[in-house]
Amino acid sequence: MNDETLRAFIRQSPDRDLDGVEADVWRRVAKRDQARRTGRVVATAQLGLACLVLAGGLTAGRAAVTSNAGDRSGLTLLSSADLAPSTLLVGR
Repeated sequence: MNDETLRAFIRQSPDRDLDGVEADVWRRVAKRDQARRTGRVVATAQLGLACLVLAGGLTAGRAAVTSNAGDRSGLTLLSSADLAPSTLLVGR
């Protein structure tokens, strides 16, 4: 942009009312900040829920394993259960 173009631009009046521009800018900034705060709250809630679900799954899995620790009857359903690596490692 050269000086002459800049002077012509300064001489002409704005084509729209600029009275509410600052208020509009601050309104948009506040809206964006509110969206960020909401996003942080939702992400924190999702992380907390995921941790609870993981802890519940681990607890249920541990309870299932400890209640069936000596039970090997499920392996008899398979035709080659005696050759499975888990039975070879544990032994009978």
